[in-house]
Amino acid sequence: MEANDFLTKIKANGNEKDLNNLAEIYSDYKKILTKLPLKDKGSFSLNVLCLLCRNLDKAPSWRDTIDAKDLLTLTIDCIRETRGMNRPEQVKTLACIYHIHRYVVRKNTPLPPELILKLSFMAFEAESKNLLKEYNKTYWNIIADRLCYLEKLKGKAVHKLLPKLTEDILKTLDIYDTVALTANVLVFLVKKLHFIFSESYSSQLNVLYADIFKKLSSKSDLSAFKSLKENEITDLYVKILDCLYVVAENSSKSCFKDSALGVCVRSAISLLGHRSDMFHCLQTFFLNSFCDVFENKTTHIDAVFKNLTVSCEITDKLGYKTVLVQTYPYLNQFLRLFIEYSINKSIKSNFTEEIQVNCLNFMLKILHELKTCQQLVKCENCKVQTGLHDALRLSFLTKDFITISLNNNTEITTLIPVYKTLIAKQYEIMSDLKKLGCVNYVKCYRKLQTNTHNTAILLNKNQKYEFSINLFEIYIKNELCLSSNEFEHSNVARALYNKSICELDFKSHEQALLDAYMSLVFSKDLSSEKYMSLVMDIKAKALKIYDDEDDDKTSDELQLVSVIEACKMVMEKRVYGDLRPFFKDVKFSALLKHEFSMYAKLWPSIVPIAGVWQSLDSLLNGRREKWMTVEDPDTIFWALLEVISFTPSAVRTIHSDYYKNIVRGLLKHLDSMPEPLSTDIRVVQTTLLFLQAEYDMADASLKYGWKATEPTTDPDLFQALRTLSQEHDAIQKAIQAVEIWTELADVIQTVTRRSCLLPALQLAEIFVQHFLHYSRIAHGLQLAHVCCAVANYIDEKALHVRLAGVLLLQLSHPAPVLQQLLLEAAQHCAGLGDQDQETVLMFMCEAAIYYTKTQSMGTAAKLVQLAQTRILAAYEKHPDINLDLALGRLLEAQAALCAGTGLSALSEGNGIQRHYLTVANHAAAWLPRRARCGRSRVSLSSCSLACCGLARALRQLRRGRGAGGAGLAAAAAAQQARLYHGIVDVYRMDDAQVKIDNRLKYILGLPATNERPATALEPKVPMFAPKQDFETMLESQAFKSQISPTRKYVSIPGFNVPEFFSHSECSCYACVDPNYAIISYMTSGLEASMYFRANELEIAENYFRGVLNTFGYFDKHLKAVLKSYTDLDFEKYIVDHTKRHFENQFKKVKLEILIEAAFFELKNLNFDAADDHIVTLHELSQDMTEQDGYLKNEVMNLMIASAKIRNVVKKQEFDLETEFENLKLSPKVKTEAKTPESKANIPQISAKKVKDEDVPKRRKVIKLNLDEHSADEKEEKPKPKTKKQSEFKIPVPVTAKPVLETLTPRTTRKPNITVTDTTKTPKPEKNENVEFFTPQSTPEQFFTPLTKIKTYSKSLRKGIVKNLEEEFSTPQAGLEKENSGLLSVPSRSTRKVEKDRALRRATSPGKLAESKTRPRRLRQLKLNDD
Repeated sequence: MEANDFLTKIKANGNEKDLNNLAEIYSDYKKILTKLPLKDKGSFSLNVLCLLCRNLDKAPSWRDTIDAKDLLTLTIDCIRETRGMNRPEQVKTLACIYHIHRYVVRKNTPLPPELILKLSFMAFEAESKNLLKEYNKTYWNIIADRLCYLEKLKGKAVHKLLPKLTEDILKTLDIYDTVALTANVLVFLVKKLHFIFSESYSSQLNVLYADIFKKLSSKSDLSAFKSLKENEITDLYVKILDCLYVVAENSSKSCFKDSALGVCVRSAISLLGHRSDMFHCLQTFFLNSFCDVFENKTTHIDAVFKNLTVSCEITDKLGYKTVLVQTYPYLNQFLRLFIEYSINKSIKSNFTEEIQVNCLNFMLKILHELKTCQQLVKCENCKVQTGLHDALRLSFLTKDFITISLNNNTEITTLIPVYKTLIAKQYEIMSDLKKLGCVNYVKCYRKLQTNTHNTAILLNKNQKYEFSINLFEIYIKNELCLSSNEFEHSNVARALYNKSICELDFKSHEQALLDAYMSLVFSKDLSSEKYMSLVMDIKAKALKIYDDEDDDKTSDELQLVSVIEACKMVMEKRVYGDLRPFFKDVKFSALLKHEFSMYAKLWPSIVPIAGVWQSLDSLLNGRREKWMTVEDPDTIFWALLEVISFTPSAVRTIHSDYYKNIVRGLLKHLDSMPEPLSTDIRVVQTTLLFLQAEYDMADASLKYGWKATEPTTDPDLFQALRTLSQEHDAIQKAIQAVEIWTELADVIQTVTRRSCLLPALQLAEIFVQHFLHYSRIAHGLQLAHVCCAVANYIDEKALHVRLAGVLLLQLSHPAPVLQQLLLEAAQHCAGLGDQDQETVLMFMCEAAIYYTKTQSMGTAAKLVQLAQTRILAAYEKHPDINLDLALGRLLEAQAALCAGTGLSALSEGNGIQRHYLTVANHAAAWLPRRARCGRSRVSLSSCSLACCGLARALRQLRRGRGAGGAGLAAAAAAQQARLYHGIVDVYRMDDAQVKIDNRLKYILGLPATNERPATALEPKVPMFAPKQDFETMLESQAFKSQISPTRKYVSIPGFNVPEFFSHSECSCYACVDPNYAIISYMTSGLEASMYFRANELEIAENYFRGVLNTFGYFDKHLKAVLKSYTDLDFEKYIVDHTKRHFENQFKKVKLEILIEAAFFELKNLNFDAADDHIVTLHELSQDMTEQDGYLKNEVMNLMIASAKIRNVVKKQEFDLETEFENLKLSPKVKTEAKTPESKANIPQISAKKVKDEDVPKRRKVIKLNLDEHSADEKEEKPKPKTKKQSEFKIPVPVTAKPVLETLTPRTTRKPNITVTDTTKTPKPEKNENVEFFTPQSTPEQFFTPLTKIKTYSKSLRKGIVKNLEEEFSTPQAGLEKENSGLLSVPSRSTRKVEKDRALRRATSPGKLAESKTRPRRLRQLKLNDD
């Protein structure tokens, strides 16, 4: 009764009264069970089990509230009590086990595995023969539930459960129908076991698979397979093949060691072998093929795959097509398994060339057949059922074949065609899947494209360039075929980029360049550098190859290709089809600007940048293709101007025909634009004008040969190839730019495109130096002034400091503007960094020079000291730093601050010149290199001029030639003229004539003397007629005779006034540049002085008169030039400086010419004219703002010479010290000159030349008289020789070895040293024309250039005296008569000889060089025969 009540109590009705406390129920059950008899325990426990199953099924609320663990405990105890019951009760017990087991297995709450497994095991406690065979499905379901539970336990030690599971499975197989088992259970069982145990316990599972299939093949009901229908047996065939693949896959985990695949295939044959087609397929394709391959039963794997391909065709021909179609998907699976297994295990022997060829051919066969086969591999969320999914998955392994072959260095030349076919098949499969509507098409397509792309990259790395390029093309073409919503520009850009790299390695430079540009177009990423880096790499390597082949034309064609040209070429070739849809939104102007910026940053090559210029220019002029987007012309215009503006700061040189043509075209375009132009356009117009001026200067240099091909420092070898007119024409565009900048200075705030200001200013800075170099100081300083203001406006500190330094260096008079510039630049210097250290140091030195010129010596000294300190610190910190310009400026500042005189000043100047000759210029870009070159060239030219001028003033001709020769190469035309003027030696007429004609007159553009036509001789005036004073014309200062008085065979034209002096309101090169007038004065003065020194008195008089008459034109000429500057709104302080500069230069030249003219008049004893010149000299000297000590000394020499000639110098008493300073040598024998037949004995000459030349500013009148008695000595009567007079012993200074001059020995006269008695002769007649002509017996080289202070050594005194005695003795009467034919030189009075000697001492260039033997004469004067 109690048991029944218990059963009633545990029955659940689905309400709150249900008893759900199974632990309490289990306790009650145990109590009741102990009270029941043995025979009732089984039935009572079975009833409890049935009620529990009923509650689980009928009472969900009770099911949800019970404890599953208590349920398992209660169930297991109840099942124990049911053992030994009858068959019906066993059936109920089995059913209860099934239901409760399923419930607890599917329960998500954690339960003790031992309880669940115990419950599952209890169903199989009996032997297989005692199991309930009719309930085999229930047993199978319990096995299936257990497998599901073991799946949950995956990861734990489930392999320990495998033996019991194997036992239970085999028991189930024993009682299960084989056909039903194969059809319904086998596939699930095999796959579930594989899923649970294959990963970790493949070997144990392999044994289980073998046991299962052995059990199947050993059953007695196999005959039932023969009675199956066609579709049923085919279905079983497919399921068995599916199981075989799972078994094979599990065996692969253990490397097919003790594989069960062979056993399974044989078992399958035993099941289905009664069908010949199935038997054939199982045996041919699996047992004799894949089993052998997997189990390593053959070494001829290539033959196996070849036979498989052939067997497919044979099987088809045998009529087994139906079974073969069912077999193809599994052949696909087995082949994929073989490939993946070989790849994962890195079995290199499976990827030999022969195996790959046959394997890939077999793959091609399967891929072709799978289109009509069923699908095995599931395509996620895809409703399309086709074997193409399996085929695609297999085809993806093609990439691995290529990868492994390349990694193993396998030769793939014969495999490439198969690879190409497989890849084409892949895209064919993808196309079919797209047509069928596969939802995963895009995903699969992306994987295929990725494989293709990566394979191409891999092939390129392994130098399989052609195949790689082919794969890239396949990838790109397929990408471009995608719809707009699927298309990704980045993918195409990446592929084109990689393809370009491959083509570059393949040395297909043209196609590589096109693809690189296409990658830039498709990337649409103008912030990335990699695309243009590739473009530059291609062009650089192509350039190297073409340079080796010397094919400049082909090289330039490729270098000039820009992004636009590349797009045009691609469109023409149609390599990738029609790309117009992709180009319709491309902004090519932006791409070209990006291309230029990358060139400027990474590879500033001239020709590629020229390609960008040309493309923008073609867009600006409307030369575009129809498929291009129409862009705003203003945008293109400014893009081109910006590119042009920034090019000089990027490229190595701007001198290219490509650049010239575009700059010239743009200037024409700007000229055609209507006025007024905007300030933005005016700014870039100055840039274009400066560039055009550079091109004009380069063209002129090339045309006229300005640049010396063979460097030389010998001024005689250096040819003057520059003229003032050439330079004037070359810089016309730059002058126009200066005028525009002057106009822009006041409206610079209206500029909107400020990015163009900096490059314009940088070019202007270069032309500041150009103008200074060409001696156009007004334009140079005005441009510097304007640029300083603009640099302040754009806050360009370094540029402002440099230009302010130029102004301070050039100007010498203080002005408020200069003070303001000085303060601003000093403030800017504080904000400049280490990269502008040289700029700061140069400015310090330039400011010091300015303060020195304005007499602020203390400030200048402090700046010099600071600059010295900083330069030393900079060299200590950075030993390799280049501060050459700053060091040069420091040398200049030191020389200006501690100015020396004479030879010390000359040495300082030579040191500065040598420094500037060695200035290094290592800047990479044209703009900084050109700017540095301009600064060093201007500095070198200025110090060369200073050195040459100082050497000329000191009469140091040799050092003057050295300084001038070193500076000629860097000098402009005006500077070269001044250098040649400084080194012309007027005492050497032949040499001087060559330099004047071939150098100075060439620079002026004047014809040489021997090229000028000779004018008709003036008719002689009858002697009885009064002398007529014919007024000569301005244009032709002709003199009485054009025949040289001393050389009758030489025709010398008269002085011609330069034509430009007669111009009025003219803009020719001679009228706009005062340098032309000054240089013409210098040239004429040199000619006059040259003829004067050569004793061509009439010619010299003509030239002196002519040049003196033209002085009046200069003021008018200069005033016109200054007025033009004022009209152009040049700054007043710049115009004033220009005026002072040219006036001082003119006055110095005028002083020199007047000094020479005064000496000339003194020679002719024309004292009134000489006095007029002296008065003019005095007035000029007083009027000059910059006094020249050397010129003042020359004036003093002139005054002394004039006084000596007039005999107004009185003899003064000297003390002993003064007597030593002005020591004269007295003749040992004094005789009176009585007759022309003989002269008094020549006094012995002391070896000490008493002339103080050490200090040029204290130059004294030459005291030593080597010719005859001085005028002072003449007053004393000569006394007969009585005894040898005592001599002062004068120490001989140690000097360098003298340079011996070449003296031409006279052949007509031999010196006679015999002293004859003097006789009286009548006084010679006066002849003013030849009064001061040097006697014919005197060697031309008697007057030695005053190069160094030397004295005669004792060893040479005697010989010199002997030689001079004959030279200065009066010739014999017969000899005089014999040689008086042409020259007719009369004898001189003693007074005239003395005056001539005094004049010659005042104008003598120096002393006689030492010579032991009489040298050969340079020029033999022609004498009359009669």
